[in-house]
Amino acid sequence: MAESLGVIAGFFTEQVSIVRELVVPVRTDEFDAVHRMRVAARRMQAALKVWRPLMDANEVDLLRTELRWLAHALGAARDAEVLEERLDEALAGDTPTLSAARSIVDAHLDRTAAQAHAELADDLESERFDTLLQRLERCASDPPLLWDEPRFDTLVDLLAAAWATALVQWRAVPSAARGLGADDPRHEQAHRARRRAKTARYLADVLADVDPRLEPLADAFKRVSDEVGDSHDAVVASRLLAALADGATQDVRKALVDAAASQADLAEECLASGGEAVEDAALLAAEVLSD
Repeated sequence: MAESLGVIAGFFTEQVSIVRELVVPVRTDEFDAVHRMRVAARRMQAALKVWRPLMDANEVDLLRTELRWLAHALGAARDAEVLEERLDEALAGDTPTLSAARSIVDAHLDRTAAQAHAELADDLESERFDTLLQRLERCASDPPLLWDEPRFDTLVDLLAAAWATALVQWRAVPSAARGLGADDPRHEQAHRARRRAKTARYLADVLADVDPRLEPLADAFKRVSDEVGDSHDAVVASRLLAALADGATQDVRKALVDAAASQADLAEECLASGGEAVEDAALLAAEVLSD
């Protein structure tokens, strides 16, 4: 199919444009700007990882390193936003104890967010960021392909390989029995598998624009990413609440510990739902990607 070069070039053109357009909104802390730029950076990371066999390895590796740096810089600010939303809900209520608990959490998150945003603003004004944008724009205008026109079927094969890797990683995670607790290493194993599944999801999104058969698969991969991602967010929230409980008064400490336990339980529920989503996606992938 002649669309493959256009798919690759069009994808990078769109994502680089998103990053450029969001520089000012991110600097001014506009709502959802950090999240959108981070998604664009991660989409490009995922594409470069999966399409690496088709491209100049040195250029791909350099771009992946720099995009990883950008995503990390954005991640600190975004993580504070996610935690704020989740912890407001976890400590919802009008009692003086819950209000005091929220005050402790809010003070911590405000400090974290302010520091993360200040560092991010500096990063976006750096020469390193400008150089990255220039390299990405060259990649968009002239993708560093090893040959002029890879077959579209090759892009689908690479998507299948990316999903297969995610599935192997997921199935290597021991069964998530009740009572794992937020510190159980299986959560981290699941999170690593989720990152692989998210890579497959991003690439399925791209290819579905050309091959509509892949749209349900992209949706299935998204469900995996969302369910296991919710589990990871709940684990992070549980650990933070437990840490902030130290030093609090007895009543407030109990409220924070109870909220931490509730988030740990939620993490397990989401992990179980994620397992169901993985198996559903595996069945669909076996059908769609084997055609």
